[in-house]
Amino acid sequence: MRNLKRYGLLFLTFIIIGCAQTDKTGEQTPSEVEAFLVANYEQASMVVIDRIGEVERRNKQVIITLKGDNSFAYNSSNVKTEGRVILEQLSHALNSLPESKVFIAGHTDSIGSDEYNRKLSAQRANAVVAILLDNGVDKSRLGMFGFGKDFPIADNATEDGRQINRRIELRVTPKFDELVN
Repeated sequence: MRNLKRYGLLFLTFIIIGCAQTDKTGEQTPSEVEAFLVANYEQASMVVIDRIGEVERRNKQVIITLKGDNSFAYNSSNVKTEGRVILEQLSHALNSLPESKVFIAGHTDSIGSDEYNRKLSAQRANAVVAILLDNGVDKSRLGMFGFGKDFPIADNATEDGRQINRRIELRVTPKFDELVN
């Protein structure tokens, strides 16, 4: 039943994207960008489960956040089995919408040195890139960076906050220049 829903959604996605308009300059129109965002959000939402991450739309991006503690071994860039399964499924969703670009951002908590955290976050982002590549996502569509502890989304003074800050974000956009908006 889930596969039937997935294929039905995929069919509708292609219909929506096929009906989107472009202007005479070849630029994406608002309706085309909206169709792109809807399609990517719905596909990612079907794959990502609450325990391992979340999916949201922000500006002209679909942001898939994977919780570091549930996706990676402690103090390691080794992807846990459940995280690998989610990333493999996301790869298939991304392959069905080849016009998308994906920026992978690695984040850590504030424990440890700046250098260590930047290195670990970059290694984790690279591990995600490797899984996407292994599952057919074209390298030209991918970018990554390890931000370390520089962009916390919770209070690093508490264990709960540090746990939230340990994460990987996959930012899916129609074009890389959409990241700045």
